[in-house]
Amino acid sequence: MRTHKTLDLDPGRAVTVRELRVRDVRQILAALTPEQAKRPLPELIREHLPDLLALLGDSLTLPDGEVLDDLSLSECETLGRAWWELHQRFFAPLLALARAHGTPPATSTAPVSSSSNAAMAPSTTTAGVSG
Repeated sequence: MRTHKTLDLDPGRAVTVRELRVRDVRQILAALTPEQAKRPLPELIREHLPDLLALLGDSLTLPDGEVLDDLSLSECETLGRAWWELHQRFFAPLLALARAHGTPPATSTAPVSSSSNAAMAPSTTTAGVSG
């Protein structure tokens, strides 16, 4: 059974977000480059939210007669938060692992050594969507 969350956008406008399948996760992981994995998660989600929602396929049930383009940005953000709640246990460790084995973003001016990067604990500020 796939885990799901049902959200009421307005009275009579319910949306259901279902847990991804293995094929969906493979598609997301194939699109995540090492450079993107170094960026803060909330930034990635904001930038790629329409793509992530489109990947959901039958994992997203919208109100009758509505398509993704009918939703407001705040409704998409609400769906993104529900999606993250369902999937953070899987994706957060993967992003932390990718960051631990990469180099810091180009905006950093701090000197870098491979040993200090691997020993650094992942930041908890990027483990979910910011509010």
